[in-house]
Amino acid sequence: MGALDKLTELVRIIAYVVFWAGLGVGVHVRWKLLLNPAWVVAVALLSATGVIFSFILSFQISQHKTSILMPFTLTFLPSILLGVIAFSQTQLVHSDDHEMYMNVVLVASLAIYITWASLKRSIATPPPPVPIRLHELSALAGLAVSVPISGVPNSFGIICSIIFIGLAIFSFHRRSVSFILILPLFVLLNLKTVLYGTEYMNRLSLLVFVCIVAVESAMDIFASTYSSLSTWSPIFETPLCVLRLLAVLMFCVETVLLLLVANTLSTHKEWWLVIPLYSACSLVVWLPLHILYVIINWKLWNRVKKAVEILKSDTTRSLSHIFSSRGLRHFALFTYPLMVGNAIVTLAQFMWSWTTQTDVTCGLLLICLPLQVILISFLRDLSINLGGSCCGYALVTPSVLRSYSDDAANLRNAQVSTSFATRSLRLIQEFFSHHLVEDGGCEYSSDRVTQDMLAASLNKFFSMKTKQGIAYDTYLLYYSGPVVENGDWALKDGAEFSYGRLVTMWTDHEVSQTSRLILVLDTAKSNYWVPLVRKTSIAYVGIQTLYVMKDCERDQTFSIGDFTRDWVDYNCNPQSSVYSADFSTPIITTYGISPYWTFFRFHEPSVDEMNKHWSESFFFSIRPFLLLYSIFDSKRLCFVCSFFSKCFSLLRMSACPPNQLHIGHGFKLVRFFKTPSSHSLS
Repeated sequence: MGALDKLTELVRIIAYVVFWAGLGVGVHVRWKLLLNPAWVVAVALLSATGVIFSFILSFQISQHKTSILMPFTLTFLPSILLGVIAFSQTQLVHSDDHEMYMNVVLVASLAIYITWASLKRSIATPPPPVPIRLHELSALAGLAVSVPISGVPNSFGIICSIIFIGLAIFSFHRRSVSFILILPLFVLLNLKTVLYGTEYMNRLSLLVFVCIVAVESAMDIFASTYSSLSTWSPIFETPLCVLRLLAVLMFCVETVLLLLVANTLSTHKEWWLVIPLYSACSLVVWLPLHILYVIINWKLWNRVKKAVEILKSDTTRSLSHIFSSRGLRHFALFTYPLMVGNAIVTLAQFMWSWTTQTDVTCGLLLICLPLQVILISFLRDLSINLGGSCCGYALVTPSVLRSYSDDAANLRNAQVSTSFATRSLRLIQEFFSHHLVEDGGCEYSSDRVTQDMLAASLNKFFSMKTKQGIAYDTYLLYYSGPVVENGDWALKDGAEFSYGRLVTMWTDHEVSQTSRLILVLDTAKSNYWVPLVRKTSIAYVGIQTLYVMKDCERDQTFSIGDFTRDWVDYNCNPQSSVYSADFSTPIITTYGISPYWTFFRFHEPSVDEMNKHWSESFFFSIRPFLLLYSIFDSKRLCFVCSFFSKCFSLLRMSACPPNQLHIGHGFKLVRFFKTPSSHSLS
C-alpha cells in the first residue's frame, strides 16, 4: 500500500470517528433531557458493542467473511442509532445547544467523507458495477428499522422514502441523469406530506446521513469509467422469472395506488365532477399504457436474456453488437417515449389528489415513479448507444529517423521503420474487422504521399454512405507517418497537411452535419492537434493520439507503432493490461473532443423500419394501443429529458472528462500513461 493509499484510508477512519463523535453527543443530549432515555442508550450500547465486536472478529476470521460482517456492523447498527436520535428529537432537545454541536460534528464528518471519496476515485480503479453496494444497502436498512422503533407518525411514508433513496443510489450507479429530474418531487412530497407533523425531527442529521450514503454513487455519475451498457450488466444476470415478476408486481402496486387516489377523491369538495373525470382518464389513458408497460417489460427482458446467452457462447462479439443484432435499439427507440408517457400519466393521476393526498399515496408514488424512471433510463441508454454505423480509412507511411553521418544507420532505421509501419497497418485492419468497421481503404505508401493523392483519398472516404444511402454515424481516420514540428502531416515535395485543411474538407461534405470524425494518429507530434480539436465548434471531431515527453523523445525510448499496438490490443482484448496507472512514465496516451461532442446522436431508423418493427414485435390485438406512440412522440414529449441529458453530459465532460470515453461502437478513446520499453516485432 502506497503513501497516498494510507493517507486515503486515514481520512476514512477520521470521518468514521467524527461521525461516531456526533452520535455520542446526540445520545448524551437525549440522556439528559428525555423522560425515558433508556431505549436510546440501549441502542447506542448495542451499536458500539457490535462495532467493537466486529473489529475483534476481523483479526480472528478470514477476510472473505469479514467483508460481509463489517458493512453490517459498521453501517447497519450506527444507522439504527442515528435514526433513533433523529426521530426522538423533542422541543426541549431541539432548543438545547448540544444538539447544534451534534449537527456541526455530523456536517464535519460529511465533509471529511466527501474528501475521502474524492481521493479514492482519483487514485484507485473504480470497482466493477453492482446494483447497490453492501454498505449502502445495510445503512438504508438500518435507517428503515429505526422508524418503527422510534414510533414516528407517517412511518409508511418514511420507509417508502428510504426505498426511494435506495432506488436513487441504484440509478446513480447506472449513471442515470433522468432520475435527477424527479428529485425535486421527492423533496416536495416529504416536506408537504410524509414528514408533516414531525416538526421536531432532526432533519439535518437525516440529510447528512443520506448524503454520506449516496455520495459515492453520486460521484459515479461523473467518475465512472464504465460504459452505459456495462453499468447495467449486473441486472443482466438477474433470473428472467424475477424480472417478469417485478413487472407484474409493479402493475399491481400502481393499481393499488390508482384505487387509493380514487378513494381520497371522495373527500374532495367537488367529488361529483372529479371522480367521473378521473375514472374516464384511468380507463382511456392509464390502463392501456400500463398494460403496455407489462408487455414491454416482458418482451424487453426476453430479448436481453437471449442476447446475454449469445454473448456467453460467443465471446468474440461485443455486447453492443449482439444487442443491435437482436433489434434492441429499434425496440428501445419505439418504447422509450411510451414509457415516458407512462411515467407522466402516473404522476398526473396522482396529482388529482394533490389536496387530499396521504402519506400512503405519497409513499406508493415514491416507489412506482422511480422504477418507471429506471426503465426509461435503460431504454434511453439502449437507444443512444446501440446501432451506430462506422467506416474507417487508414494511411500508413514509414517514419524514418535519418542520421546524416552514417549511411548504415539510415538503412537500419529505414528497415525498422518499415517493419513497424507494416505491423501498424495489419493491426488497424484487424481492429476494423473486430469492431465491424466498414473498411474504406487501408493504404500503405513506402514514400510520402502527394497532396493531390491525399485529398482524393479523403474526399472519397468522406463521401462514403451506407447501403441505405445515408451517412455513416462515425468516420474513423487513422494516420501513422512523418509529421512536422507542429503536428501537421509531412507530404511529398515539402508540402504539409494541416488540421485546419482537414476540418475544412470534412465540413465541405454534408455528412459532417449529422456524423462525427474520429482521428487516430500514431505520430510523435500529433498532440499539438489536441487543443485545436477542443476548439472546433463547427463539427463533431475527436482525436486519439500520444504525447511524447522531451526526455523520451531525445533518448528515443519509444517507436512509432507501439501506440497502435497497445491501443488496438486494449480495445480488442477485454483482458488487456497494457495501460496502467503509472503516472511517472514519459509517454502519455491522450484524447480530445470538440466542445459539443456530447450533443451527437446516432441516426434514427426510418419510418418504414419502425413500422416493420411494430408488426414483428407486438401482437395484432394490442396494436390499437400503440397509437399512443404518436401522442408521446419523442421529438415532442421527450425533448425536455433529452435536452437536460445533453446539457448534463456536456457539464460532465467539461468538469470531469473520463479516462475512457466510450464511442458506442465497442472501442474507446483512452487517456493513460504508458511505460516505455523495447518491444520485439510481432
